[in-house]
Amino acid sequence: MRILLSKADSRILWLLKILLGLCLLTPLLMSASFLFPYTSPKAFAFRILVELAAVGYFYLALKYPTKFFPPLFKGGRGLPASAYDIRRWQAGGILSLSVLVFLIISLFSAFFGADFYTSFWGNLERGIGLFGLLHFIVFFFLLSAVFSIDSDKNKTPPFLKGGWGGFKGQSFSRQLIIVSVLTSALISLLAICQHFFSLSSLLPQSDRVYSLIGNAGILGSYLIFNIFLAGYLLLISFPSTGPMGGNNKLSERNAVKSKTGVFLYSLFIILNSFALALTGTRGAWLGLAVGVVVFLVLLAITPLFYKDHKSIPPFLKGGEGGFKEFKKWPIIVLAAIFILFAGLFLARDTALVKNNSVLSRVASISLKDATIQSRLFLWQGARQAWQERPLFGFGPENFSVAANRYFDPRLAGREAYGFDRAHNFIFDYGVTSGWLGLLSYLGLMVVAGWYLFRIAKCWITQRTSVILLGSLLTAYLVQNLFIFDTFVSYLMLFFVLALVSNMSLRAPSEAEGHGNPAESETNMRLPRRATPLEQSSAPRNDNFSVFKKMAFLLAVICLLFFVYCYNIKPMLASYRANQILSLSPAGATKASQLLASALALKTFASPEIVYQTSIDYLTKIDQAPSLAESDDFYKVAVAELKKVIARSPSQARNYVALAWLDLYFSNQYPSGLDEAISLANKIKELSPTKKDAYLILVADYALRGDKQLGERVVVEAQQISPIIGEDVRKYWEKIK
Repeated sequence: MRILLSKADSRILWLLKILLGLCLLTPLLMSASFLFPYTSPKAFAFRILVELAAVGYFYLALKYPTKFFPPLFKGGRGLPASAYDIRRWQAGGILSLSVLVFLIISLFSAFFGADFYTSFWGNLERGIGLFGLLHFIVFFFLLSAVFSIDSDKNKTPPFLKGGWGGFKGQSFSRQLIIVSVLTSALISLLAICQHFFSLSSLLPQSDRVYSLIGNAGILGSYLIFNIFLAGYLLLISFPSTGPMGGNNKLSERNAVKSKTGVFLYSLFIILNSFALALTGTRGAWLGLAVGVVVFLVLLAITPLFYKDHKSIPPFLKGGEGGFKEFKKWPIIVLAAIFILFAGLFLARDTALVKNNSVLSRVASISLKDATIQSRLFLWQGARQAWQERPLFGFGPENFSVAANRYFDPRLAGREAYGFDRAHNFIFDYGVTSGWLGLLSYLGLMVVAGWYLFRIAKCWITQRTSVILLGSLLTAYLVQNLFIFDTFVSYLMLFFVLALVSNMSLRAPSEAEGHGNPAESETNMRLPRRATPLEQSSAPRNDNFSVFKKMAFLLAVICLLFFVYCYNIKPMLASYRANQILSLSPAGATKASQLLASALALKTFASPEIVYQTSIDYLTKIDQAPSLAESDDFYKVAVAELKKVIARSPSQARNYVALAWLDLYFSNQYPSGLDEAISLANKIKELSPTKKDAYLILVADYALRGDKQLGERVVVEAQQISPIIGEDVRKYWEKIK
């Protein structure tokens, strides 16, 4: 029996799709009203959208359990049992399992790690943690589920259904890709403008642009995803010359729509690529280059595996030469890329290259480069930390805890001195989640690649698109050797994984406008495939049982609780904390009241808030010493810092903030001098080779007037590292 959604339920499904689409718009969010203005608005908005979407999906699952069942249980190994029977596809099984395994191992790593609280909640600066990761994984499952119930679009080619690129006629997955690419195009446009002039206080003019993302390297990672997704849209914009072709009005309209799509998506690729170049992020450039090379190589050799040359899509054959022409042009492009980069390196000493900030960074790639040197030193310490806890690591978000123990003093004064990430996915996941975490992360890529291989094997008309997605994952992994996963990279990664899962579900019956005649004729002989909501023989159940009503009511209550307690309250606390940072030194007397109100909300953001505001307040005391005469801020901040230290004793930075507060307010609280020494010794225990402890000690002994002990600390610091020793000596000479 045919099942149809009720009018109200259809609207809920429509709303669910809108919520998932809005998730891909969150990279546009930025606000100077919050701590970490480039990240926290994005993270909070994304979490609220996912939570709302999850409850909407839960409602539909209760009402139509056979159709809105979790996609994990629908599939098996991701293998097609038949070339044209979509119902026999075992789609999504292993990929869904691999995502769950990644989450479970991350949870175990947090449980057995150094600081479960930090691992679970993360911080405002990164917006991830286990809590954030859980939202990304729910996002993946919601996308996979909605993709699987998306109505059949086979009856009319998408590019014929109106609008440029035919947005209305596209499947939901294609619509989301378009949303993501349009979002990245706007971000790229702002980045290009930022290179030439200042847009605002948060987007000042810069040689290395970062746009709404807030970091040039992270922007590069985000743009790589969307360059390839725009390439995917470009490929499917070419008109089919199969059964829908011919000299008629339909084919003429087809060509017009196709030309519009080709032009726009080509423009978006150029726009994103130009913005990527302006980021000055060499790891992203290398990732993009490797991804393009992999795409061209696979494109060149893939025709060798076609059993029938006639089955090659016409728009890929190229000229009169057909198959031979198709095999040659990727090799020509590869040769051009090689000549371009070789010429750039040969001309690296010319004025043209040296005077260009973008070209000079590319040409200056060397093991002697300061940034690369700092990465190598950091990775050496990370390798030692990894060996301490090889299986589960120190827990997500605890890289700084591990790195502090093996901090290389050669990093003093370098870019990596305060890093909380390894800038390399191998060491990031290895140190924080151990071998199991790293393997589970790589397992996501391996399973996705295996899916793409299986799809390409049976779905000839989408083979080029499949190769493109595989090249995208390759580019992502390569650039992640020099950066780390962030909110926007996780957003795009789990979106792409959901797309791969959807392709495995659709293949090979939905050619979507690029089918060859052989496949089209076969499909025409088959009965029309019913949409998932039409395949069940059970009658529609519009009435909830008491149990279902109670379950849904509980879900709504949980939604309200989560949105308020873990999103609205932390946002409000972040807003109040940011007001403290916005105060001038003369107006910083209001800081204690604002900090107290922010901490009174008792959110997971409190540790981040008290640390950031304490460091900021200490800086303002240097500018306005009279602030140290009032102890209001000191009382509030010290009380909270002691709570944070008791809960997370392995986080060295909290000891640093508390010790400096004790020193600055030692005139009113002389006992703080003894506490500062105790805190400095604890910092040395957590991180023996970092200079913070030695600076605190010499400051303490200077206040006591004990020159002998101060000189001894300077000598100790010099024995650790000449650079650290020199910094400590200069500070001692200044304050003694």
